Amino acid sequence: MLFPFVSYAQTYWGTQGGGLTIEEAASVALDPSLNTVATGYFTGSASFQGQALNSAGLSDVFVTKYDPAGTLIWARRLGGANNERGTSVACDNFGNIFVTGYFFGTFTAGSQTLTSSGQQDVFLVKMNAAGQVIWARRGGGSMADIANDVAVDNTGAPVIIGQYSGTATFGAISITGVAEDIFVTKYDSAGTVQWVKNGTAPAVDRGFAVSCDQNNNVVATGQFSQTITFDATHPNTSNNSVFVIKFNAAGNEQWFRIIGGATSSISHDIGCDNTGAVYVTGDFTGNLFFFPNLGTPLTNPYTNRIFLARYDASGSLLWSEADGSDSEISAKGLAVGTNGVYITGYFKCKMNEYADQYGQGTFNSVGYKDCFAALYNLSGSRQWARQWGGKKDDESNSVAVSGTTRPVFCGSFECNLNIPSATANGSFIPTQVALAPNMPGTCSDPDYNRYNSFMAIGNKDVFVGGLVNPARQPYDYYHRTSTACNLPFVKGCINDVVGDHSSCLGDSVTACGNVILHASTQTGNDSTTCAGIGPNYTYQWSTGGTNDNINVVNSGLRSVKQTTEDGCFSSSDTIYVNIKPLPPKPTVTDNQGVNNNALFPEEIRVCRPAQVVLTSSTPPGTTISWGGNPPGVNPITAPNNGTYTVTATGANGCTQQTLVAVIYEDSLINIDPTLFLMGDADGNDSITVCGNMPVYLGIFDLISNPGQLPIPIPNIDGQCTFSPSGTIGNVVDVPPFMGYSYVSAILSQSGTYTCNCNIKYYNSCDTLLYTTSDTFYVDVLPYPQVDVEITGPSSLCPGQVGYYGASGGSNYTWYANYVYTNGFDSIGVNSTQLLYVASFESLPNGCTASDFDTLTVTVVSQPAITTNPASAVICPNDSVEILCSGPGVVQWSGPGGILSDSTHSIYVTTPGSYFANVIFNPGCTLLTNTVVVTEFSSPFLTTDKPPLICAKNDSVQISVVVSGQTSIQWINPPGATGTSVYVSDSGWYYCEVVSQCGTIATDSIYVQVNDPKAQILDPITDQLCAGDTIVLYAQQGPYIYNWQPGGNTADSLLVTEEGTYHVTVTDTLGCSNQSEDMNIDLINDDDFVPDADDVEFCKPNAVEIFAEGNGIISWYATETDTAALFVGNPFVTPVLQGATVYYVDLSLNGCYGKKIAVQAIDVPCDSIPVPNVFSPNGDGINDLIDFSLFGLTCFEIYIYNRWGELVFDSDDVNTIWYGQSNNGSKLVSGAYYYILEYCPQNGDKKKQHGIFHIFK
Repeated sequence: MLFPFVSYAQTYWGTQGGGLTIEEAASVALDPSLNTVATGYFTGSASFQGQALNSAGLSDVFVTKYDPAGTLIWARRLGGANNERGTSVACDNFGNIFVTGYFFGTFTAGSQTLTSSGQQDVFLVKMNAAGQVIWARRGGGSMADIANDVAVDNTGAPVIIGQYSGTATFGAISITGVAEDIFVTKYDSAGTVQWVKNGTAPAVDRGFAVSCDQNNNVVATGQFSQTITFDATHPNTSNNSVFVIKFNAAGNEQWFRIIGGATSSISHDIGCDNTGAVYVTGDFTGNLFFFPNLGTPLTNPYTNRIFLARYDASGSLLWSEADGSDSEISAKGLAVGTNGVYITGYFKCKMNEYADQYGQGTFNSVGYKDCFAALYNLSGSRQWARQWGGKKDDESNSVAVSGTTRPVFCGSFECNLNIPSATANGSFIPTQVALAPNMPGTCSDPDYNRYNSFMAIGNKDVFVGGLVNPARQPYDYYHRTSTACNLPFVKGCINDVVGDHSSCLGDSVTACGNVILHASTQTGNDSTTCAGIGPNYTYQWSTGGTNDNINVVNSGLRSVKQTTEDGCFSSSDTIYVNIKPLPPKPTVTDNQGVNNNALFPEEIRVCRPAQVVLTSSTPPGTTISWGGNPPGVNPITAPNNGTYTVTATGANGCTQQTLVAVIYEDSLINIDPTLFLMGDADGNDSITVCGNMPVYLGIFDLISNPGQLPIPIPNIDGQCTFSPSGTIGNVVDVPPFMGYSYVSAILSQSGTYTCNCNIKYYNSCDTLLYTTSDTFYVDVLPYPQVDVEITGPSSLCPGQVGYYGASGGSNYTWYANYVYTNGFDSIGVNSTQLLYVASFESLPNGCTASDFDTLTVTVVSQPAITTNPASAVICPNDSVEILCSGPGVVQWSGPGGILSDSTHSIYVTTPGSYFANVIFNPGCTLLTNTVVVTEFSSPFLTTDKPPLICAKNDSVQISVVVSGQTSIQWINPPGATGTSVYVSDSGWYYCEVVSQCGTIATDSIYVQVNDPKAQILDPITDQLCAGDTIVLYAQQGPYIYNWQPGGNTADSLLVTEEGTYHVTVTDTLGCSNQSEDMNIDLINDDDFVPDADDVEFCKPNAVEIFAEGNGIISWYATETDTAALFVGNPFVTPVLQGATVYYVDLSLNGCYGKKIAVQAIDVPCDSIPVPNVFSPNGDGINDLIDFSLFGLTCFEIYIYNRWGELVFDSDDVNTIWYGQSNNGSKLVSGAYYYILEYCPQNGDKKKQHGIFHIFK
């Protein structure tokens, strides 16, 4: 299956940026030269293509610019000592850049400094194309204020949108809200505020996105609850509805639209095309209404949905589309090009609707959240969809496009990010190509298995780029064995090759003794690291094992369930294992008494000339074979030193082996073990040693080695005593020291020592005992005292450099950062590692000493915050607990700014976003994740459409809208369960909800059934005569009528043509119904014509004329007569004196057909013509004589040959003769005589005779 795609000439590119902690890109834009500008925030230090930015405090704003091929042009930092975030960026027509977001305290942009009025304030910075700050502006008040988006009109005037609390000031204009409310602020290109609009409502309201059209009008979207006021008041009774509003360039409200009625709904982005049409995207569940349009709501078969809607410049809804998934999905960004509308965002697990189009093996998340993008044409038809992602959370937050250029995206990723790519027309920095386990050319894509992969530097990194190449088929990490475009989900299976994630075994496997079964993911990898195209997996075997392989030793069924790490995809496989039993392990018995039926034989040492005989047991049903000997030879004699192997082979072909070593030795020859002082260069039995070094006495055989060569004595051991110290030393033969067997000891004081040794010399043949001694003098020198210790923190923050010192020595050697460094008392490290330091010291006397120390340095994990309850819903008069994991000092931030509480657990009562800075040491502060706390809303009932059932077999879905976990009991309909029910009867429906907050609420809703009667009354006839009309009447009522075809809106329809007609009626409540079809058939005058033949008669006479046909037969004197002479059959004429013409027609259901003429033809009636000659030869010419005559009443014919013989006669008045005799034979040529007698209609009997000739 192939799908359309848009081809772009520009390079597809991608780049990453980040550091060791958290970085996110929030927004991306294109300038007139198609350079890409991105903004977001970073913590600590971050690198963008080698250009480093260092934050001034906790988190700062970054702005980066890339050329059309993705090469970094410059990177800039904005911010101060606290938390600052860039939320949006836009470019004007002159290449200037506008960045907005929020900050705490002091904010520096270039040489300009902004100071917040209290908590977080809004910033707007204008930069030129070179990244130099032109101006910076602050907006807000004493409470928390946030800017979420910026747009620029054609004059270079920026507009920002966001939310504020209390009173906020922008330039010289102040606005005051009633809760958390919306602001829209426009500046001129010089940074002067032109106007400010605020949207106020009783509940929390937020402004999310803003855009400008070609006429410099401003459109904006966001979320609100209850009634909201901008220039005008807009009534609303629901919570969390979406608004779309349009202002003209002067800030006057033009129109306002509500999107809502769903279980949940939120908008994320908005844009305009060059006609002024407005596009908005976001997320919803349930059924979404676009007010004031109350037609069919927007829905989708899947639970979680995203929407894309288009309004014209006047605010009329043109179309809306929804894509759905069974799992979480969000459309975060939108961009409008001349060829269509792009949306981007993330999905979890599977994006079902896209998988339905491309194959169930596509749009499967690599792990947790993955990114998606889709293109719709300007009519709302989806053109393509694509995916990119990695093994953890990946989000695409923004998309930008200019004209027909390829779109650019930005967002964040953890662990890794894989992007389907091509061998040509691509530029990714850094470049790292990964291959999927499928075949190039699959689905006609030569690069089907090719991906560019980014690896995260820290916890979360930034991505930016024109990533999506629609010529590449969608992301697919499954193993494919063909190039077909059928892309199903591929189940995992079992094989017996550890590490092989592509092949599968059949339903069974046979092995001897045991088999290692391996769970094959069919994705090419199961790595638990960040590398790889496919997901990480967990395993659950039927045996209880949780690794990717198990050892099976018994026959039977074995199964494994393989589940992706995020829990999204599972598959199971079962295999029957047939374990053939191994034969018993062969035992070994030798004739030397070392082994007796030993399964694990001991080494056999014997003294020559003895011979070792090896015998193995022979269990029933097995064959024994010794290596190098024919099967069955047992026992064997071991002739030489070596290892001997015996193999037992069972009847089933399985084997087991046992190994035994044999060593032959000779009888010992007497030796003379002699001691000498090693290192005694002058031979005076004295030596100088450092006090920390041992004294070595070498041992040599004076008999076999009188020259005292460095040759060790094998097979000796023993013990030596050094007097007077009493130090004990052991004799060592292997390994030798400087080639000698030896004994050693550390002697702490100078003096004369005697070493007395008892030495044993042995082998399998004999054991000899010897004593030997030596006296010598030792001069013991002092040595350096070294005791090395590392000092410094054992824990570090990601990106933090820890400095470590060493003491207790000098001249340190460090092993840090995986390299050796010499000569430093301290060193800095910034990663988890085993830190090592050593010191080597020496004295002038030449004595040395060394010591070392180690310290495990651990980079602390990113702190995470969670909520209790997990839903993060604030119950009435209650709070939500937010907890921070791990050690450190916590500094909390919330929707109102920095909180005073520094404990690891806080309780909050204000909805909004919360995060924390965790301080581990003075140089180590980490930013946590962000959690969103929402306010409890009273449960209420809603319907998927107005609570009105309009037709038979229709129903209304009633849903409970509630936050958090609940217990739901339906009172009516009784016995219903779940959060929604479908009803088809009118009446009140009730539901009691016990919320997670313990509140009990009952809500009700009335559903009305109204079924208007749509009926076409039976007409007089359904047969339409040519040129005539029929009137159809509808059932009367308080209805609006619509006849089809034609669209007539009266209660009746004048029909002039044949066809199928129906009427749709709509009552005053908006319910509609359609009648059954009424078929009107056209009867043409050509369709029914009577069948009548001319008749012959003898004048004067009356004639009967017949006609046939389906209908009423009428007879006329002329063709133009309308009065019939006679109706029916036959028509009897008056007595006719000659040929006469009459006319006849058919009529049916009042329709008359064409008249046809029927003639009464007068014919001769007094003589029968007989030819003189005829030739009955079958050629069709003159083959017969017709003796018939109209009106005959009697007839006789006699024919004779030339001899007077009668050859033919007949009395049939209709006789036709073909020249045959009475017996049927053909008459020969010649002359024949005939006699003819007959009675004409108008005369007496006549007689006629003559001669005729037959020729053949």
